Amino acid sequence: MNGDNFALIDDCKNDFNKIEEFIKKDPLNSLCPYLISYSIIRACGCIEVCVKNVLFDYLSKGAKAETVKYLENQILESSWNPSFGSIQKLLDVINPNWSSSFQSSLHGAKEKGDLTSLINLRNDFAHGQKVTATIGNIIEYFEGSCKVVENLNSIINTETAA
Repeated sequence: MNGDNFALIDDCKNDFNKIEEFIKKDPLNSLCPYLISYSIIRACGCIEVCVKNVLFDYLSKGAKAETVKYLENQILESSWNPSFGSIQKLLDVINPNWSSSFQSSLHGAKEKGDLTSLINLRNDFAHGQKVTATIGNIIEYFEGSCKVVENLNSIINTETAA
């Protein structure tokens, strides 16, 4: 992963730590539900950007300016939920070996469940449902989701080194 991804992940973790401290100090504060909802959106956005960066960085390396522009439009500027299925479908279009390795490496893994839980929370919130997760849940799901991104990065780098 590139340094931008590490910085983005660290920024999110710092935000979550501050939010967790705030909630622990005043759990009945009327801002707590909003901070939890914000955390869900922040976590999903971070994972989405990191997945896009991993793919873009690899695919744009040494590419012509026109190809880079196309990849920017198709990957970086697109908007989608970074669900396991969405990532796998995108990988299948780019390189079926990556897709297969990604699926195999995370089959039954807790991190895959964490990503799914995070995306489900985001969808629930986006569709007007009440969020019942705690900031602790969100932090746990985010950390597992980061491992999914690290796994993706490792697969791409391993496949390209072979």
